[in-house]
Amino acid sequence: MPAIPEWLPRLPGIIADFEALSTMTLDREIFVHVFGVKRSRAFKLLHEFGARQTARGLAADRLQVLAKLRGMLDDYHA
Repeated sequence: MPAIPEWLPRLPGIIADFEALSTMTLDREIFVHVFGVKRSRAFKLLHEFGARQTARGLAADRLQVLAKLRGMLDDYHA
């Protein structure tokens, strides 16, 4: 069984932080700040949340990330 991510207990706050953002794309620095992880882990999380390569680096769609996080929250509380 895979290890539970260290940020999972903070999921409601992470969702709230992403909801408060005005930007529609999320980059590695945003993931570092919101998830409270190192840059290398943020890079992996971006991939896990469907990030795509852009001219400025990896970026994930905020609404897609929020949808996945909300699904995780439902599963976590089930």
